[in-house]
Amino acid sequence: MGIKVPASLPSFPKVVMEVEGVKIWHLQDTKYNHPRSDVRLKISCPDPSLISTECYLCLLDLMVNIIVEHLTEITYMADSANLQYRLKARSYGLELHLWGFNHKMVNLLKVIVIAILEIGRDGYPSPKTFETQKETLLRCYSNELLKPSRHSTQLRLCILYNKGFLATEKAAELKLVTMADFIAFLNTHLAVNRLNFEVFITGNVTEEESVTMGKEIIAITKGREGSVIRDDGRSRLIPCSVHFIHCTEATDPAQFNSSVEAYWQVGEDSIEKRTILDIAECLMDDPLFDSLRTRQQLAYSVGCGVRNTSGVLGFCIKIVSCSHSPSEVLKRIEEFTKEFMNLVKNMSNEEYREHIVSLAKNKLEPDRALHEQADRNWVEIATQRHDFNSISNEVHKINAVEKNSIVSFLEQLFDQKISKRLTVFVCGKDRNR
Repeated sequence: MGIKVPASLPSFPKVVMEVEGVKIWHLQDTKYNHPRSDVRLKISCPDPSLISTECYLCLLDLMVNIIVEHLTEITYMADSANLQYRLKARSYGLELHLWGFNHKMVNLLKVIVIAILEIGRDGYPSPKTFETQKETLLRCYSNELLKPSRHSTQLRLCILYNKGFLATEKAAELKLVTMADFIAFLNTHLAVNRLNFEVFITGNVTEEESVTMGKEIIAITKGREGSVIRDDGRSRLIPCSVHFIHCTEATDPAQFNSSVEAYWQVGEDSIEKRTILDIAECLMDDPLFDSLRTRQQLAYSVGCGVRNTSGVLGFCIKIVSCSHSPSEVLKRIEEFTKEFMNLVKNMSNEEYREHIVSLAKNKLEPDRALHEQADRNWVEIATQRHDFNSISNEVHKINAVEKNSIVSFLEQLFDQKISKRLTVFVCGKDRNR
């Protein structure tokens, strides 16, 4: 279980195998020199007739719960050996993440993939397990939207995605699901010959060992047809000069906090748009907190940031308040955006360059652990963007952006006559507001 030294020093992940619906990416660690590896799998169903509905998504969640329960005994022993995993439901299928000592990683990978492929066969799951995990998932759904902050984020995503559903909607569907429905779902949508595997392997693993892992997956899934992994869709595009406002009550009737998410859509993802939005976030972060949180005492939670919703970029200001109504919060946000534009206009070139240098330094800060490097590269693979040198490219773009360009961008972004806006209100209990 020693450290494996590669003959050459790879900089970015590369495809080392692509056959029969299995695509393997590999990057050997040359920095951290630990006997550990990090493996990510995107398991997707490319069937074009597969339409994400609240029923489909809740069945995926239920499938994950059942698989995790089924693997409890094995993964307990793996955890004792410093091998861990996480399985998540996605709209395209499943995402699997394994990490730990590389020596027995392939064994754990095989066990989990077999558990995924064999669900629905030979009494797995049992009726008792099905009912237990269904009840557990219903409790999770009922608790998911208790916090207004999380509720407003889910609402924004559901509105923007072409296919997105709240936990309450999935819970309503799950209550009607029977064991027969679940087995039919597995046979129809998650049959072995419909699945594709895109795998990223990094750490103390050689290219040859990565290819071996790929062959193990092919052996487990033999007799299948390969096909192209489907894209996960795009966000809805908001028309120009439109301001959608969605208002709903908090799920918890005793909740005093209200959450407001003000979202401005920018457009399709590109390095130019990402760069200028990152600069806008860097410039706004401190003034937003200072104005709305410190001086105005508007709320206890105030923040802003860039949002990437399935390849469509936007900018969001999010505030959670127990003392002001959502409409008053929105009014203060709009007043602040005007103040902020004046602040940037009057900012000296020296102060502006200080922000640019600070942002560039933050982006160039090296990964502190293998999992951070793996996270960054996996985003590029999972989203099919494949720009593994994106940080360096963004820093070069950042250094070239002048203050006048930012001012012009902000004027267009916040101009109510042309902006593309979505605001979500989750209203808490009225306490004499």
